[in-house]
Amino acid sequence: MIELLVVISIIGLLASVIFAVVVNAKAKANDAVIQQELTQMRNLYESVYSTTNGYAALQPKPPYINNNWQKCIQYQTSSSGYVCQMSTAQQCSLVFTQDTPNNIDALNLCNQIIKNSGFFEIAVLSDTNLIQHYSMIAKLASTNKYICMGDSKNTSTFISATNPSNDSINVEMGAGCPGNP
Repeated sequence: MIELLVVISIIGLLASVIFAVVVNAKAKANDAVIQQELTQMRNLYESVYSTTNGYAALQPKPPYINNNWQKCIQYQTSSSGYVCQMSTAQQCSLVFTQDTPNNIDALNLCNQIIKNSGFFEIAVLSDTNLIQHYSMIAKLASTNKYICMGDSKNTSTFISATNPSNDSINVEMGAGCPGNP
């Protein structure tokens, strides 16, 4: 009888270890999916830029810029840039409103990122030479971990206990983030 109890406790211990490994693997797989969706969005922005020499085809239309909608605001260091934060599919549809193939693709990707991540931010800004840059941020499945991707093809992750825009030190410094696209 004691041997049976020992075997049952060993099986329970192994099951708990396996469960923890499976949960961790699932979070890593979800992180990989989010990273792939951001890469697809970056490829879409690059495709639009190579075709039109700008990102205007993917920019939100008024009144969703200049503080009329609290999720899209003028970027603090750019006279012609903006940042849009989205956490619902409805917000994605307000940002990507034009009925063009590129916007439909962007809307679908935005919805997928929101579904898997719960948070997506896109920033398009102009530098001092009026060259446009973009940056994207999404929350990873890992607790309080975010990923940035920008037009420089750089990617970085950072940990933030709050919304990334409330933690501007991390957001501004990371490669691929708005302060360093």
